Amino acid sequence: MTRWRWWWSAATRSWRGASFRDRDGLRLGEGQRRLIEAVRGANPRMVVVLESGYPVIVDAPTLLWTTHAGSETGHAVADVLFCDVNPAGRLTQTWPASDDLPDLLDYDLIKTGMTYLYGRDRPLYAFGHGLSYTSFGYRGLKVRGDQVSVEAANTGDVGGDEVVQLYTHQRRSRFAQPVKRCAASSGSRWTRGSRGR
Repeated sequence: MTRWRWWWSAATRSWRGASFRDRDGLRLGEGQRRLIEAVRGANPRMVVVLESGYPVIVDAPTLLWTTHAGSETGHAVADVLFCDVNPAGRLTQTWPASDDLPDLLDYDLIKTGMTYLYGRDRPLYAFGHGLSYTSFGYRGLKVRGDQVSVEAANTGDVGGDEVVQLYTHQRRSRFAQPVKRCAASSGSRWTRGSRGR
């Protein structure tokens, strides 16, 4: 057992070094930031298309993010940029607003607040964030016991998909509880002007 502990300790030290990362923080590199500023100077209505697997702090007027989605990523991005497809994706992770993050190897999520469940800082983009070319409105929230319903309506000019998300917080407990938790979500396609519960 002693040999195993020594190996893990040695592996942890080397993993914490430069060999496990490609950048020091969540911000884009200096060259990428300068490019965005130069293009923004020429055209303030620019769109930054970012393909990454992890959150990035980026200052852009409009951001279209995609993960490493495979060989059709280029076609999918073009379809969204040219309004052939109305985007409807939602973030599956929280994008912090600053590089002031806890140690990557500290897995105590309650203490570090590393996930949307326990994070108290205002993020750049929250878990579940996503935009569309249309807009949606909500009204008539009803709670009956453990059943929750709300009326949603497409209030925009085009059809689109919406993901209704319900976040909850347990007020009293003997144990630490999440600041918020996604208790339910439901996605639907909505034509212009349609509504439903």
